[in-house]
Amino acid sequence: MSPESPVAKFLPLGALLEEKELNIADPVPISNGYNESYYTGRTLHHHMAIKQDIYDDKGVKEKHVFLASTEQEFKQFSQLYPNSNIHWLEKDKSGKLFWQQSQGSLETLRRYIDTDSSHTYTANDLDKLLEQVQHQRMMLIFDTAGIGKSTVMTHLSKQIKQNFPSKWVVRIDLNDHTDELMALKQEQINRKKANEFVSEKVLKLKPGLDLELFKHCCEKKQEVRIVIMLDNFDEISLFYKETVIDLLQALRQTAVEQLWVTSRPHLRNELEDKLQQLSCTLEPFSQEDQFEFLTKFWGLKKWFSEMKEESKKRLQIYATKLIKELVNSINDKDRELTGIPLQTGTLAEAIDEEDRAFCQSFEFTPDLPFQLDLLGLYGRFIERKYDIYQDEKLQVRVSNVAGIGQRELELINMRNNHQLLALKVLFTEEQVALFQNNTECLFSTGDLTRIGVVQINYEGKLHFIHRTFAEYCVADYLVNYWTKENDTSEQVKTFILKDIFMEEDYWVIRVFIDGLLLRCKPSTQMLKQYGNRICVLQNDCLLHRAALEGNANIIEFLLDSIRAGGHTDTASRLLLAEDTKEQPGTWLQLKATCRYWRNYGSVLRRNKQYTENKK
Repeated sequence: MSPESPVAKFLPLGALLEEKELNIADPVPISNGYNESYYTGRTLHHHMAIKQDIYDDKGVKEKHVFLASTEQEFKQFSQLYPNSNIHWLEKDKSGKLFWQQSQGSLETLRRYIDTDSSHTYTANDLDKLLEQVQHQRMMLIFDTAGIGKSTVMTHLSKQIKQNFPSKWVVRIDLNDHTDELMALKQEQINRKKANEFVSEKVLKLKPGLDLELFKHCCEKKQEVRIVIMLDNFDEISLFYKETVIDLLQALRQTAVEQLWVTSRPHLRNELEDKLQQLSCTLEPFSQEDQFEFLTKFWGLKKWFSEMKEESKKRLQIYATKLIKELVNSINDKDRELTGIPLQTGTLAEAIDEEDRAFCQSFEFTPDLPFQLDLLGLYGRFIERKYDIYQDEKLQVRVSNVAGIGQRELELINMRNNHQLLALKVLFTEEQVALFQNNTECLFSTGDLTRIGVVQINYEGKLHFIHRTFAEYCVADYLVNYWTKENDTSEQVKTFILKDIFMEEDYWVIRVFIDGLLLRCKPSTQMLKQYGNRICVLQNDCLLHRAALEGNANIIEFLLDSIRAGGHTDTASRLLLAEDTKEQPGTWLQLKATCRYWRNYGSVLRRNKQYTENKK
C-alpha cells in the first residue's frame, strides 16, 4: 500500500524490523462440533444448468421475463426494464444453458433448473469452487437439517485460509450475534454500517492497524481480500431476517471478495430472489462416506487406541456390516436418512459399546440385531433437537421449579405438534378425521422449522426432514394413546388392525410401535376393545405378519388383547391360521425357524391359556 494510505501510519515498523510476529484480528469463536480428525470430504452441487424449454415459457414469450444471451445484452435489458425479471443465460461448448446473472424474481428460472446437469465440486475441486464464487461473489448453500452445512462451512474456511493465506476469512455463526443484530435492526444499513457491524461488533477489532486494515480492504480491492461466511441464517429469529438480508446486500456494495450463506430449504426461494443468486446443495453421504466417517469416529475413541492392531481391523468389518443393516432396516435406498451425517454420527454414538465389544471379541461376524435400535436412534435425535431449541433459542433455565415446569410444558407441546403434523403427512384427511384429534398447533411454522425435525418444501408445505420421523411420531402417538382409559371408535381400531398392522406402506410404523410397546403398556380397557374388534374382523393373518417382521411386542399386544376380551377361539384360530399371501404355513410353523423365537416363546409363556390352545 502507498505511504499515503491511512493504514500505513499504524504499521509497527519497529516490530517488523525485529522480526516479531504480528497477529491481525482474533478469529470469531465457533462451536459447532467440528472435528477435523473425522471430517469426510463432501460434494457440492451448484444448480445453474437451465433446460432449453425455458424459451417456450409463456412469461418469456409475452416479455414478462427477458432472457439475455450475453453480458452486454443483460446490461441493456437491465437499463431498459429496471423493474422486470431478467436472466442472463449462456451456452457452453456442448450447447447446454447455464445461468450467469439475474435481476428480479427467479421464480420462472427455478421451474427449468436441470438438476441432472448441475456444476459439481468435489472435495478436491476447491480452486474451481472458489473461482465460481469469486465470479458470482456470493454462494448460497441450502439443505436439510443435519446434512453438514455448518461443518462444511468451517472446513472450507480453514481450507481457504490454508491455501490462500492472504485472504482474510471471517466465519460467523449468526445465531451467536443476536444482540448485535438487534442493535443493527434499529439502523439504516449501508456500506459503512455493514463494515462497522462486521469489524467492530462481530470481529471486535481494536482501533489501530486491525480496524483500519479491514476498512481499507472493504473499500478498495487489495491483495488482501476479505471472505465473509454467514452460517445458520435459518436459525436466527424471523425478527432479524430482513436485517441480515439488508446486511448482505450492503456488503455486496463493498470490495468484499466473497459472501457465503447457509440455510435450510424453506428460506431458499426468498433468499434466492432477494440476493438474485442460484444456490448449492450438498450431496448426501454415500455408503463409502459413511464407512469412512464411522471408522474415523470410532478410531478416535480411547478404547480403540488401547486395542491391538488385530482388533482394530475388526472395526472396519463392523462398520461395513452396520451400514448395510441400517439401509435394510429402514428401506432407505435413496440414502435420504442414512446420507445425513448427523444421523450417522448419532448412530455411531448410540452403538459405541456394541462396536467396542465386537472389536474385543473373537467373533468372525458382528451379531447385529435383525432390526437395529432405530427407536433409540430416532428418540435420541428428536430429544436432542428439542434440547437445542430450548437451551439455545429460548434460553430456558432449569435451575428453579418454574424453569423446569416451563421446559416440561414446552416438551409436551413440541411432541403433540409433531404428532399432529405426522398424522396429516402420512394419512388422508378422512383417515386423520377418524382420530378426532382436536389439538391445535401451538408453534408457528417458523418455530417448528427452527426445531429442525420439519421444514418447508418448495410448495410452502411443512414436511419432515425424512418420512421415517413422521412414522416415528405416529407410532409414538398411537402407543401413548393406548395407555389411556379411553373409548376408541370402531373405525379407528379397524384402520389400525387392517391397515397399519398389515399394509406394506406402514411397515416402518410397525417397527417403531413394536419398540415403543416394550416401554409403554396399553391399558386394560384398551386391550379389551381391541380384542373384541380382532374377533369381529377375523383377520387370520395378523400374527403371521407380526412374526414375519419380527415384531414380538406387537404379537404380545394382539394376544393380550384377545385374552382381555375373553376370545379363546379367536386365539386358536390366529395361532393355526395359514397365510398364503406371504408364505404358506401357520404362524406356529413360522416361529419355529424365526431368529427371535426366544422372544415369541417368552410371549407365549406369559399367556399360558394360549400355550394350551397351541398344544
